[in-house]
Amino acid sequence: MSYRPELIAWAERDVKGVEGGLPRLLPSELLRRAKHELPSDAKLESLELERTPTAPAILGSENGFWLLDPYDGHVLRTSAVRRFFLAVEEVHWTVGLVLVRMRATGTALAGLVAIGLLLSSLSGPWLWWSRRLTPPQWGTRLPSSSASRSSSWHHLVGICCAPIILAASLTGILLHYEGAGVATLLGKTSDAQVMLDADSAVREAITRAPDWSALRLWWADDGVLTLHVRFGDGVRPTQWAKLDSGVPDESRAQTVTLRRYQDGRTGDKVLGWARWVHTGQALGRIGQAAWGFAALSILVLAWTGVMLALVRARRWFTNA
Repeated sequence: MSYRPELIAWAERDVKGVEGGLPRLLPSELLRRAKHELPSDAKLESLELERTPTAPAILGSENGFWLLDPYDGHVLRTSAVRRFFLAVEEVHWTVGLVLVRMRATGTALAGLVAIGLLLSSLSGPWLWWSRRLTPPQWGTRLPSSSASRSSSWHHLVGICCAPIILAASLTGILLHYEGAGVATLLGKTSDAQVMLDADSAVREAITRAPDWSALRLWWADDGVLTLHVRFGDGVRPTQWAKLDSGVPDESRAQTVTLRRYQDGRTGDKVLGWARWVHTGQALGRIGQAAWGFAALSILVLAWTGVMLALVRARRWFTNA
């Protein structure tokens, strides 16, 4: 998930729309033309429009993703890589229980797992420090017994990756529990609402953000539209904005605004960074590599932790 943008871009590098001197279709016309090539049961949920002339439009639904020619609405092909990452994200946020149709249980359990990782990343270094381990004790030569090797690897990997696991678990808790008190303590702006049709919303967004690089539209189950504007490559919360048309007043007047990062309250800014810190993208390629390594290190910590637990259990039963 840390490398999702790069992997998607690589997998779809050869898919391009044919400009041909024609203007891009508005969302309503684009969806109308593409509908004839989609499955009959496809429930449209999202649409992404890139500013790059040859970039395809990305149409998303619960059935999958399709890459469309933004000039004639023709379906270029499906996007298996986007569907794969959607499944990976579902597994991640439900600790895999979505695979056995226990999504609600898995979502609740994922929050507890994040809290457990946070406590482990805090208590692990404390236990290590209390034993007064020094770098020479790690050594380059592995101890002879499997228990000693497990203990050595557990401490070494744990100490090296504890800061990253701490950051990832803390931001995971913030995202999972929608702020975990941050919104209350630091303030959070109400969710943006777009009380416009998709065509009007796109026109308003382009007018207010002439430097846009992509537009992302989502439709909720109740039909409410959300529109996010991306600037540049979109790898920072400062490169995103939300369109807000608000609810018409008694005179039916409607004020359309573009909420940029700097316009938000402190809570908005903290939560805005949480998603990018959670995957390491906030620190660029170095952060992505470090977070990916830390994710793999959790497998090592889990394996060596189980091995140490089995050794202790065996000693307990032997001495009992």
